Amino acid sequence: MQVKKFKEARDHILKSIEYRPDNVQAWLTLAEDYGQLGNTQEEVMGYKRVVEIANADTTNDGEKYSKALQESYRMIGVRMLIDATKDKDPKTNKSKYEAVLPWLLKALQLNPKDCQVLLWVAQTYQNSNNKDEAKRYYRKLLETCPGTKEAEDGKNGLKVLGD
Repeated sequence: MQVKKFKEARDHILKSIEYRPDNVQAWLTLAEDYGQLGNTQEEVMGYKRVVEIANADTTNDGEKYSKALQESYRMIGVRMLIDATKDKDPKTNKSKYEAVLPWLLKALQLNPKDCQVLLWVAQTYQNSNNKDEAKRYYRKLLETCPGTKEAEDGKNGLKVLGD
């Protein structure tokens, strides 16, 4: 992957997964590789496998896989969010936005100071027409991430909501 030979990297990663199908790092790397190849469906599948393996590990003390889980929840959420934004019909897209929230909120639990995820959560609530929660997360964004580009977007979001 470092030399941008993503197809060859995929083949090597898949071979390593054959030997160790429970290797969280291999699945995470495979998901990232699929992302580089533009195969978002396989990318999301890889991230979901990371979540499945990490959460099934009874020896996990909460720290062992926290970064891999945070990235996986975050990326599943963002891929779903991108898909939801493609649907312009409020009758059908509300449920798509609502389906994004559990993934982003789990990512936020693992990293409460992730400014980008805070913004995405606020925007997702706004797009699913939950204005109160949108305002709450925009305010949380402003409090957590002052002076950032995300905070500027948050201020704009609050203006749109009349706050």
